[in-house]
Amino acid sequence: MSGSKKVVYQALDENEYAETFSTFIERSSEYGEMLKLATPVVDSFGQRPIDLLSVGAGTLCFERDLIEKIGLKVNYLYAIEPNEKHLEELKSAITELNLSYDIDPVYFTTEFSTEKRFDMILMSHSMYCMTDFVGAMLKAKSLLKPNGKLIIFNQGEQGGYELYTRFIGQADLSGRPINDHLISSKELAEALANNAVSYEVRYGPSVMEVHDFIMRKATPNTNHVVSFLLQTKYDFLAENLQNEIYDMVKERSSIGQDGKYVLTHPTAMIIVQ
Repeated sequence: MSGSKKVVYQALDENEYAETFSTFIERSSEYGEMLKLATPVVDSFGQRPIDLLSVGAGTLCFERDLIEKIGLKVNYLYAIEPNEKHLEELKSAITELNLSYDIDPVYFTTEFSTEKRFDMILMSHSMYCMTDFVGAMLKAKSLLKPNGKLIIFNQGEQGGYELYTRFIGQADLSGRPINDHLISSKELAEALANNAVSYEVRYGPSVMEVHDFIMRKATPNTNHVVSFLLQTKYDFLAENLQNEIYDMVKERSSIGQDGKYVLTHPTAMIIVQ
């Protein structure tokens, strides 16, 4: 007897993704944890200017903070960013930092080629977008200089990953989501181990504020964080699935210092040398 078919939900489109991601950024402590995790890596280079490859550089916010707040010295920056909306702001940020640079508006795949080699390669939350994340990690490793470091930021195994795993176990998304949240630090670490690549994983205790969601407040962005994690609109889920996701969020949340509910969602940093 065949099992029942999964319900198919519409994946977030680009505008919905941008809107929910904006709320996620506002309500997540992830960015600060990333800077803390990256500090010992930056310190390991001392005052030596490095050649840096950033895969998915976006508007250069994180790299800029590494330079201005953490003290990373950059001799040359190769920025890969396929999103056309980010390119102008990316170029402006690099120009302000007065760096020698190249901007490449391509997707990073196993076919990517450059004669350059890098002291540090940064892949910040870009694995969710990779059609072959294993090949992408191996390609990046091949571009390191001797004693170079590949730094991968990704969600850990708790929080959003648990919600999305439960969701996909009961439903399907139409097409590939913009971010594949089935990829956690666990899958990345297992792939590196299976390819005999040495690595280290460090975690930061980041959380996401989900108070309005748990209190069921009727505000325009109440469900944004959960919708971003699920890559589909929470509002459109069947009632039983909504209730199940709600219960999972509440079980994994606690009251923060400001009296609001926060969802545990650790940030992982994987270091490959």
